Amino acid sequence: VAPHRGVEARQHGPLGQPRDGREDEHQRHPRRLPRHGRRAVRQHPRADVHLVAERAHQRARGHRGHPPHHWGRSVAHRGCCTVPRAMIEARDVTTNGIRLRCHLAGAGPLVVLLHGFPERWFSWEPQLHALAAAGYRAVAPDLRGYGDSDRPADGYDVATLSADIAGLIEALGETRATVVGHDWGGALTWCIAERHPERVRRFAVLNCPHPWVLRNVGLFGSRRQLARSWYILFFGLPALPERMIARGDAAAIPRIFRGGACDRARFTDALIQPYRDSIRGPRDVTPMLAYYRAALRSGLRPIASPGPIDAPGLLLWAEEDPALGTELISPHLAFARSLRVERIPRCGHFVQIERPDEVSARLLRWLADTEVTA
Repeated sequence: VAPHRGVEARQHGPLGQPRDGREDEHQRHPRRLPRHGRRAVRQHPRADVHLVAERAHQRARGHRGHPPHHWGRSVAHRGCCTVPRAMIEARDVTTNGIRLRCHLAGAGPLVVLLHGFPERWFSWEPQLHALAAAGYRAVAPDLRGYGDSDRPADGYDVATLSADIAGLIEALGETRATVVGHDWGGALTWCIAERHPERVRRFAVLNCPHPWVLRNVGLFGSRRQLARSWYILFFGLPALPERMIARGDAAAIPRIFRGGACDRARFTDALIQPYRDSIRGPRDVTPMLAYYRAALRSGLRPIASPGPIDAPGLLLWAEEDPALGTELISPHLAFARSLRVERIPRCGHFVQIERPDEVSARLLRWLADTEVTA
């Protein structure tokens, strides 16, 4: 895909090697190559991502019969088919005065995938491949302050962060996109749909309430949810959280992932290592915690109730999330007028990592169902 204004492009081969022969991050640090996408289908043999991707592509593009030629060759593992692995391209995109490192795959309508804490773009790698196979152009950025994106001293309030993503959509040459987010990426997805409706074709949120719902229904309206959210108050402390997360080669990161999971075996050392590699010291953690600190500062002021959100939406909620209770789901129906709610039983907070194939299948079904109305 030709880069647009404000975009610097580098194309990567299937294993992360730049086509121009230059060394890149994965060659210097082989441990950082995300591996969970390759293992996902083997661990979920009943997943139907390949079939859903094919049907979604045919419905969205009007194809009938066989999948189009550019799907490539899919691989079977003990009776299970995986989606073909797309080429992922790394780009630096300038938006809202900062640079975001983005990873793109596929061609077609734009789908933006926003990660949460303490994740990075590769938490969405299985979905990048599934969306590309289904005929979409998927992009997963490292958000402001994360990974290889810029880390300014300020700008971690939801208004600025939402403007980052609205500008990203425009910098990629599109007027509107489907925005999908998990955790903090989900909070930004709610805010983008509300504040920048002209940029949002559809939106999907995974295990994250709208900030108004979390504040008024959760923190101020439920003692149980307040107890679940103790870590938000802890992250507001100066310096101490950074030191605790970064010490021991970021030994807290495996505890965060596994502590939020039902299937803890899914979060192997190999899967978690790239996230640990992103944290070399407390200074790498400070921008990640700046999201929480900005939210705590704004939370002391009254927040207006959300305005109506008209874009078609999907709220995926893993029911065993230890940080966010299911009582936070229903208030969204009051202002999200075209919201589909789907619960995922026996799954924890990091839903797109713990159940990558199921999340991909549900996203693709919803995209196919809303293709005409969006």
